[in-house]
Amino acid sequence: MSKSNKVRLEDVADLFVAPKKSKNGKSVKQRFNKKKFSMLCTALANDVNFTETIIKTSNGKIVDTEEILVSKQFRKFCKLICERMGVDKHDSEKIMSEEFAFTPSEMKLLYEPMAAAIQEFISRDQYFEFLPTKNFKGSIFMDEVPESETVSEVFSPKDRKSLSKRKTNKQAYTKLGVKSTCPSYCKETTKV
Repeated sequence: MSKSNKVRLEDVADLFVAPKKSKNGKSVKQRFNKKKFSMLCTALANDVNFTETIIKTSNGKIVDTEEILVSKQFRKFCKLICERMGVDKHDSEKIMSEEFAFTPSEMKLLYEPMAAAIQEFISRDQYFEFLPTKNFKGSIFMDEVPESETVSEVFSPKDRKSLSKRKTNKQAYTKLGVKSTCPSYCKETTKV
């Protein structure tokens, strides 16, 4: 961590080591870690110059890009809440300064509300769209899966002789769906 105890992006870089590769060359995804997520959120909130470049498209072509000042928007949100609670505008302005630092213990409190809000939103037959970037466009949704029953046969690993049959009953459940393909602005089709 930096000397000022302010968590910055360069401080959390070593938490996210280069992904391991599987036999087929794809990166192996790491299990969710709430502490790492909180540290990253803290670093993003503390970097007042952090931006996310999003794109705007029309007819599958990029027509504009926009730099979103992520930390400044988050800080503005916090400032407005402070002012609604009666904090003087002059005092609430301190949260906008680079000297003000969020802590991991504060930022870890964001996970549950953020996750619950997204989950509640998509559980109402809605897509949650992520910010489109130069090489990514995607959304998530929830699907209901009805109850089911399957019968399968268990075979001996030695001689593939049938040992028994097993029945599996699954109750109705909900699963996450992902909609993400190559964005139209990332592909070019030519006649061959």
